[in-house]
This record gives sequence, structure tokens and C-alpha cells, in this order.
Amino acid sequence: MEKKLPRRESRETAFLTAFAATFEPETPLVPAETESAAPDAFATQLLAALALLAVCAWLGNAGRNNKMFYVPMVFMLIVTLTSLVLTMQAKFLAIAGGALTLANGLQLVLAVLLAVLAVVLAIKGARVIFGNKKKEIAE
Repeated sequence: MEKKLPRRESRETAFLTAFAATFEPETPLVPAETESAAPDAFATQLLAALALLAVCAWLGNAGRNNKMFYVPMVFMLIVTLTSLVLTMQAKFLAIAGGALTLANGLQLVLAVLLAVLAVVLAIKGARVIFGNKKKEIAE
């Protein structure tokens, strides 16, 4: 017979499982020196950060405690955006150095798009999360 977890433990287990799954490598653990991370790896981690942002905003609008999501959300956004900026820099330097290939160009374009969209969504999400308190005080 399965042990039934209390509600809080089941939420924590689901959160930690989803958070840990974003870091599971789909490629070999040690990539070659010339390889860089694929854009879909950034997209997966960025999706996890934006999912935390969405859950945080939803809980805030529902009037529930959403403070437990602040640190993981900010951490994942910072780490993923830093990695995207480093990838953009590497691809830009490779293209400037004469390695203008279709792969480098597409990866640079995708990295820029992901970074811009992530920043826009993070700003809008922060306004939703922190904007409600000002409205409630004004009313």
C-alpha cells in the first residue's frame, strides 16, 4: 500500500522534482571543448523559470503565500540569462572572427530572441506580482 503524503509534502516533492528535472543533461556530461550548449537547453531552463514566475503571479493573485517561489525564480532567471549572454558573446565573437556559418548565425539570433522575450516576461510578471500590493493600499 502506498504511503499518502500530506498536502504540503506532496507540493514540495512535486516542486523539487520539476526543479531538478530542468538540470538533467540530455547530452553527454562533458561536451567537447568546441561545442556550446544547445539553445533548447536554455529554452528548457528559461521555461522552468517562467513557470515559477507564472505560479508565483497566480498564487499572488489568488491571495495565497507566494514568497517561497521568489528565490528559485530569481536564481533561475539570473543563471539562464547570464548563460544566454555568454552564448551571445561567444557567437558574436565567432562570427566577427570569420566563422560565419548558418549554425552560428541561427544560434545567435535564437539566443537574442530568448533573452529579449525572457526580460519582457520577467518585467511584466514582476509588475503583476508586486503591483497588486500598491493597488490594495490605494483602495
